[in-house]
Amino acid sequence: MARQKANVITETITPEDANRWFAEYTKSQAQINKLSADMDVKITAIREKFDAPIRTVTDARDEAFRHLQKFAEDNPDKFVKRKSMEFTHGMLGFRTGTPKLKTLKGFTWGSALNLIKEFMPEFIRTKEEADKEAIIGSRDTEHVKSNLRRCGMEVVQDEAFYVEPKLEEVAVPV
Repeated sequence: MARQKANVITETITPEDANRWFAEYTKSQAQINKLSADMDVKITAIREKFDAPIRTVTDARDEAFRHLQKFAEDNPDKFVKRKSMEFTHGMLGFRTGTPKLKTLKGFTWGSALNLIKEFMPEFIRTKEEADKEAIIGSRDTEHVKSNLRRCGMEVVQDEAFYVEPKLEEVAVPV
């Protein structure tokens, strides 16, 4: 079970109170686990019941789709005026996708980039950003320590409270 994080309460709680609250927490978590397990068993049974019929209907739908696509591809003349065609049970057609760049045969994006730098340099972008991971990794060096505040930064580390109950595994009947 995952740890649970929470905001810290400021009222005074005695060790006896804490033990009582821990018992309540653990009991509630055990009940949640049992209810979830019961729910999972029922959901699994429902999935098993509907899996085969859904697979059969999905296969039939996919077969119909392939036939409709074949019809459309074999009859391009029907899609000259309009890119779609209406039928009694729906509409089929072709949609133009979003324009995208694709390299020509024999070119890689690396070679294309070099040629863009030469012939269309206005289409080269440079992204500058702080290397936060490197700064955090070097936070103990004198160079970073002396310049963090000057650069308007500080390294912070939040602390979160957690509760991890001791729960026994319960076998759930299948």
